[in-house]
Amino acid sequence: MERILTDLKFDEDTIYKSKIACLLHDVGALEGKDNHAERSYQYAKKIFNDNNWKVKDSESILEAIRNHSAGFDTDNIITLAI
Repeated sequence: MERILTDLKFDEDTIYKSKIACLLHDVGALEGKDNHAERSYQYAKKIFNDNNWKVKDSESILEAIRNHSAGFDTDNIITLAI
């Protein structure tokens, strides 16, 4: 993912946010594949809040996690990177 985004000339900030999303996007699958994207979003949001993580534009990370199973009809590059 990092190599692809780098080759496509995305900035380091976008690559950093994509890495976070990639790490967290399937944590909800621990409870099964059905609706795992929404659970992953909820878990990730809780992790951000509980640990006071301050990431610029964290909403785009969370949106990507929530929508990563919805296909390719998006303009959120983080979702597409996942």
